Amino acid sequence: MRLGHDMVHALVPRDLGQIRRVHDAFHRVFTAPDQATAVRTVNAMLSQTRVTARLTEHDGHPLHLLAQGEAKRLSTCSASDCNRGFVDESRNRSRVYCDGRTRGNRTHVAAYHARRRA
Repeated sequence: MRLGHDMVHALVPRDLGQIRRVHDAFHRVFTAPDQATAVRTVNAMLSQTRVTARLTEHDGHPLHLLAQGEAKRLSTCSASDCNRGFVDESRNRSRVYCDGRTRGNRTHVAAYHARRRA
């Protein structure tokens, strides 16, 4: 199971299995008998993504998400009509749209037409 997705698309029947696995994983987190088990479950889920993040306690700090320089990867879509959040999995951390093939393209085409009208 791979958590996270680069594209926004319509759900198809094969997505149901992944949705159920993610749902079940979160259910295990919220019904864990103790914090250590919940942390192991969350960390197992995070290990399935391309973002380096882990729940941890260290040096007297309470439980927190350690993203080892990855906080810049958490962003919101730059399209004016969208407020979706996403994880930028690009190599150079330059992604600005939740889905470049639709949101980004639509924004660029609109800007092009606006420049042509000006």
